[in-house]
Amino acid sequence: VVTSGVCSTAASSVATVTVHPQPTSVISGSTTICIGQATNLSITFTGTAPFTYSINNGTPVVASSNPEIVPVSPTVNPTNYTVTSISDAYCTARPQDMTGSAVINVIPHYGAWYVNANPSAGGLITTGGGSDVTGNGSKCTPFATIGAGVAAAVTAGDTVYVDEGNYTEQVVISNSIMLLGVGQSNTHIVSPAS
Repeated sequence: VVTSGVCSTAASSVATVTVHPQPTSVISGSTTICIGQATNLSITFTGTAPFTYSINNGTPVVASSNPEIVPVSPTVNPTNYTVTSISDAYCTARPQDMTGSAVINVIPHYGAWYVNANPSAGGLITTGGGSDVTGNGSKCTPFATIGAGVAAAVTAGDTVYVDEGNYTEQVVISNSIMLLGVGQSNTHIVSPAS
């Protein structure tokens, strides 16, 4: 500081500047599901919590964990999920800070119904165990009995695919559907004891 041509002592102070990095996110979870099923997406964040994010320009959500697990049950095949906005306690992310995508392929019914006698595992043509209680007749969540498959196949031309196994039941078909097994050495319909 110069005062009237004479140098004098100036007061000084120190300022601390904190630079916070941009928050980032990575979304993942691509998979294939049957229509009516749910799956989980995973979003991993960097930055300072709390994180507020949107998927596919939807309603903003405050993340409760990191990584954030997001259940989805899409009906459109395929459905692509991306993080479209994110902010943390200090900053808002730029588009290049939101990476990854999750593509969910959805297998529809289209007049096809599936049956699997095994309650705990998929078979030759199904990917999940059969149940008449929780199954919906899809490849992933088939029915356990042929009768349940036949009851669901109400449209002429529907097909009931019967996976490998022994089916002890009496089957009555009263409409124009197709009933297809995976070969006589793999699929067996056994008459129930009287």
